Amino acid sequence: MELLHKKGLSRTTPRIAVLEKLIGAAGPLTVNGLMSMDLKTDRVTIYRTLNTLREKGIIREIPTASGTNYYEMACRHNPLHPHFYCTACRSMTCMRPFPAEEVKRWIAVPEAFSLQSFTVSLSGLCDRCDGNASLDRKEGEK
Repeated sequence: MELLHKKGLSRTTPRIAVLEKLIGAAGPLTVNGLMSMDLKTDRVTIYRTLNTLREKGIIREIPTASGTNYYEMACRHNPLHPHFYCTACRSMTCMRPFPAEEVKRWIAVPEAFSLQSFTVSLSGLCDRCDGNASLDRKEGEK
């Protein structure tokens, strides 16, 4: 993993294992998600590894209102983008990326400021859970 070397980090087994899982994931992962992937390491080591990778800018941390954090790669192949968190099934969905200049216009970031990062997290019901809620409401009306 040349990425670790470029960031001044040693190639440890936990770092390589966590990065491989995040790189291969279809979307952001939680610590529990990583633990279920048989990384052959303990929870504390995973948290330490994620913290180090986040501090070095290799991964992004996505907090949720429930207190569960999700993690994803932070690279040019995965540009900054908003996330939708379903409060019912607790799934995280990546949404279409948009340029930082667009964010500056929406939020009116002063010209003298240099935007380096932003986080946009939306929460509510995903299409599957909203459909279930609609069905439950209709059944209750009968």
